[in-house]
Amino acid sequence: MISCITLKTAHLFRGNPIASMLQLRFRAVIERQEWDVPNWQNMEYDEFDNPATTYFVWRDGDDAVGGCARLYPTDRPYMLKKAFSFLVTDGTLPESDMTIWEGSRLCVEKDLPAPLRKRIIYELSVAYMEYAMSNVSVQPGPPVKIPWICYTIPIEQPSGQSESVHSLMSGHGDDRDIGRIAPYRSE
Repeated sequence: MISCITLKTAHLFRGNPIASMLQLRFRAVIERQEWDVPNWQNMEYDEFDNPATTYFVWRDGDDAVGGCARLYPTDRPYMLKKAFSFLVTDGTLPESDMTIWEGSRLCVEKDLPAPLRKRIIYELSVAYMEYAMSNVSVQPGPPVKIPWICYTIPIEQPSGQSESVHSLMSGHGDDRDIGRIAPYRSE
């Protein structure tokens, strides 16, 4: 199941899902992909891990983290604009826009069976979409366009070959198995 977690709501979940997620990110981006990014006690983090961040964390029945993704608003400095704006050659990046959020740090535990890794990627992708749909204020009138920053994220395969999330998403599978996120909502 995917949990929607923020620093404000993390205490409502069993265990320490944010620490476990940061440990998965350490294994995925520092150990396997050899990125030179901040870390502390085998946890990967950067300046975009802060109170404005929303995390999607996939955990199994024993609360072991098997996948995660990060969502960040573009109404403040964000990673694509601050660190990778040179990659955007067509168009402009958003400025202070709460209707556009950046998705990043999608990681899946590499030791899980391939069908489960694929399912986790599907579920994390659905979490992005459900979060967008449940957090957009729709006013009467013409259809609302929901703009999101999307980019292909390389996924390391055990064989050393890389596939992209986009190519994995176009595969065949039983879409009925894709789960829904379980956000914390105060009553």
